[in-house]
Amino acid sequence: MLASFKLKKLIKCSNPNCAECDIYKLFMCHLCSSKLYEKYYNMKTALWRRDAILQFPSLICCEEHFTWHLMNCGGMENMTPLVDKSCIENGYYARDGIVNDMLF
Repeated sequence: MLASFKLKKLIKCSNPNCAECDIYKLFMCHLCSSKLYEKYYNMKTALWRRDAILQFPSLICCEEHFTWHLMNCGGMENMTPLVDKSCIENGYYARDGIVNDMLF
């Protein structure tokens, strides 16, 4: 379990009925997070707008609840783990990093 300083809450599945808090079992939509980045990140100041921080928890889901989002959004290639356990063990990362910096 991890708590986010920026979000001021426990990082868990966005489905209110789901209690999944294992950071290694949580995923986010790469396509939706890219849209959030393009809309709310200021390249001049290197800061996020508060609106993005408020919307970000809705992108986080466990695998069970993520399938519905993927059917309506992008597909399995857009499924990005929040913390990639294999990357930590092997010392490399394949996508946007080992831990998403938006959360912490």
